Amino acid sequence: FRSFCFALRGEARRVEWARFGPADWEEWQARATAEGIAPLLYHTLKQAEWPRGIPFDMQTRLRAAFYSNTSHNLLIYQELARALAALRAAEIPAIVLKGAALAVSAYSHLGLRPIGDIDLLVPEHSLTRAEKTLRAAGYLPDPEPELRPGINRLISPEITLFKERPFGLKLDLHWSLIAGAAWRHRPEVTWFWSRAEWLDSPPEAMLVLDPTAHLLYLAAHAFLQHGGSRVVLRWLYDLRQLLILQANRIDWRLVARKDDDFGHD
Repeated sequence: FRSFCFALRGEARRVEWARFGPADWEEWQARATAEGIAPLLYHTLKQAEWPRGIPFDMQTRLRAAFYSNTSHNLLIYQELARALAALRAAEIPAIVLKGAALAVSAYSHLGLRPIGDIDLLVPEHSLTRAEKTLRAAGYLPDPEPELRPGINRLISPEITLFKERPFGLKLDLHWSLIAGAAWRHRPEVTWFWSRAEWLDSPPEAMLVLDPTAHLLYLAAHAFLQHGGSRVVLRWLYDLRQLLILQANRIDWRLVARKDDDFGHD
């Protein structure tokens, strides 16, 4: 873990890489993939001119992870453009959340940040219509039925859709953030809509959260929705990038005030 932190901070030469054995490198590679930072490690270690002790085989693996992720993300953005176009034609606004918003706004190359799926926030009153619109565009509903009708809306802030072609893709259609209707500390989503702004990045201009709202959402998603013990390094690095690149646009007084909406003491 320390080797990841040093490498991501640009301090890779502080690590004694030569002490790693074959089993260590296998575990290191597996952990880097699980944490979602293998493409980023390729970038930072390459910039450090591959410090002595990193085997050529590992350089090759990280290079493959970077180019594979770049290809994957390009396909994701093509599908995102289609989904946004379908919603726009139906006059349904949508805010792009998490990975698809971050990969082109918080990183220097769209291949550095893996995107697992597409997350879109739509107005609650448009949720049913948005689902029908996306199903008409080729998306399929979650194959697992609800235990009881309406229970998903109580416990989850999203509904999940799938698209099999041209590659397996999951799209989470959010009507709320962090939690479903049953959670009394569910943040007021209208405030987040008021903080939406346009991002002029590939594949086309898209609505995203401004830095203040984005910081609150990312932190709450990682530490409240998923629990601190399940936070991966990719999510922490997202926060780092946002703080570094957008620090002058974050309203810290507003962050502290809105923090109460998430049920913090």
